[in-house]
Amino acid sequence: MLETGHIDYDHIPSDEIKEIQYRNLSWQLEHAYNNSPFYNRLYKKLDIYPSDLKSIGDITSLPSISREDLSENNFEFLAVPRDKVADVSRTSGTTGNSIYVYLSHKDLRHACWLCARQYVSLGVEGWGAGLALLLPADELINPSLAQEIAFRDMMGLPFYRIGAISRDKQLKYLQDLAPGSVDATPSSLLTLGEFIKSKGIDPRSLNILRAHLLGQPLYGAGWKPLVLKTKLEELWGCEVISAYGTTELFSGNIECSAHAGHHIPHESVLVEIIDPDTGKPLPPGMSGEVVITTLYREAMPLIRYRTKDISWLEIGPCACGATTPRVMAVLGRKDDFLKIKGTGMFPGDLENSIMKVDGITGYLIKAYIDESGQELVEIIIASGLEPETIVSRVKAQVKADTMVTPKVTVDSMEAVNAQVFSPGSRKPRRFHDLRKR
Repeated sequence: MLETGHIDYDHIPSDEIKEIQYRNLSWQLEHAYNNSPFYNRLYKKLDIYPSDLKSIGDITSLPSISREDLSENNFEFLAVPRDKVADVSRTSGTTGNSIYVYLSHKDLRHACWLCARQYVSLGVEGWGAGLALLLPADELINPSLAQEIAFRDMMGLPFYRIGAISRDKQLKYLQDLAPGSVDATPSSLLTLGEFIKSKGIDPRSLNILRAHLLGQPLYGAGWKPLVLKTKLEELWGCEVISAYGTTELFSGNIECSAHAGHHIPHESVLVEIIDPDTGKPLPPGMSGEVVITTLYREAMPLIRYRTKDISWLEIGPCACGATTPRVMAVLGRKDDFLKIKGTGMFPGDLENSIMKVDGITGYLIKAYIDESGQELVEIIIASGLEPETIVSRVKAQVKADTMVTPKVTVDSMEAVNAQVFSPGSRKPRRFHDLRKR
């Protein structure tokens, strides 16, 4: 029997949760094998059957799947008839073709429950007078439906669908509706706060108690807060909560009240960390690629889905009291890793350094390979300061943080934004990878 419902899964001993995970995984495999054309074909080809798994640890014997698999065989992942689909989301297409993610009615109810459970764990009072969504909520892009139902119907709080509209309108709605919390990306909330400040209004006067942020890391190696998180806290004067998730997963993993990592609903989602090159499992504490397996997905199961996100897992006791494992900071994406003159880094390391420099109004990072075959980076800056001044400051800061001296150039804000916010793009893209794979 599939384990779900309203048991206090967040405080179950690890030996008990492994039994629950095994039963749920067994159901998931059986369901996928019998109903998804993709999994049925894949497992038969490899002579794999659901009954082969005897424990949760045997999951490593199953093949992993990639985003390319999901993109090329999107509809064949579907494990229910189309008339049983309750909702569809799609990925933004930033890293490739858009992918449709299907949910059955049962999937949607479960996602709503997971949302409510994680939000309530932070304390209902912290959400104040409801949540204002400042993310895109159209063209099937943002899976906000579960959030809306969780807040409105399960927590009894208002949910305001403001969306990613002009900053003037966002400010007006925040003033008129007075929500206690906001849901946004970190960079967009920073831009909005700076815009509000330029109007002579202190963002703190809006009395936002909590900002629930996703889409960009707020922590780096060692779970140390990035400059972006610090700036947001100072600007808005609110609690900043990090969330980690993917559209493919639909529901996210939220930072706990102790601010000690993103807790995983471990009866519903199994997370592994593997070596991104060899695919071998890595122990807790070691960074590698995040691999996700849904344990309670009816419409579109994901079994050992490689996210390309690089992070690490913590399974020890958490200060918040929960026994669930935690996905920690996302250090970057596997494909974005840079190696500059022997020094390895992710674009996020460069962004964190850039944000430490005052006077920058926009930036863009480009990676390319020169004629000798070396990887190089160029940082393009928009600033009101003298070009020589801002260039020297950025070079010095990046070198101090990474031991690499980048090429730094200055351009107009309009020129930088034209590349960051390219036509048709739903997300700002500050890292442009020009390297030939």
